[in-house]
Amino acid sequence: MSVRGFRFGNLAYVTDAKEIPATSIELLKGVDVLVLNSLKYNRSHPAHLNVVEACELIERIGPGQAYLTHIGHDIHHERVSKLLPENVRLAYDGLEVSA
Repeated sequence: MSVRGFRFGNLAYVTDAKEIPATSIELLKGVDVLVLNSLKYNRSHPAHLNVVEACELIERIGPGQAYLTHIGHDIHHERVSKLLPENVRLAYDGLEVSA
């Protein structure tokens, strides 16, 4: 299944992804803001990244700030937020970002 990601200048949005090909990672490098999906914390899912997988991709891409979206109900926002790298945050309804 093909999933499209979008880069608008210094902001990139990739959701409903399970992996990002190396060629696409190269296209995403240098963004100020990256938005990725993360359905579960560390449980595998056949069609979506989990928080651990998303953080690994974020480290490879190296954005200034990353937001995790498409979050499952089993992710406790406050608890998981404390475990994330400094430049990674859980998104929430009403969040506005600029790049």
